Amino acid sequence: MELNELQRKQEEYDTNYWQHNASQLEKIRHITLHLGKLLGKLSTYCEREEHGEEYPTTQIEKEVIPDLLVYCLQLASILYILGEKTFNTSYY
Repeated sequence: MELNELQRKQEEYDTNYWQHNASQLEKIRHITLHLGKLLGKLSTYCEREEHGEEYPTTQIEKEVIPDLLVYCLQLASILYILGEKTFNTSYY
């Protein structure tokens, strides 16, 4: 699935299920709070691994990565950035 198609599907979902009559700043602030929670999950993994614990990546795989994609798509829509036309992925 192309990036711009994912973005359209996320916009449809948000329109139907996300109550967001907020300003652009409030929407971005709300997403930022969720990103902070995701960073905490990544930090927990890194800290435990650095201290020699075997810590599974299950939470990162099943929660963090999918949520990061959703928040990226939401931010792009809030800022009126359109999928492949704007994102330069040539360095990946």
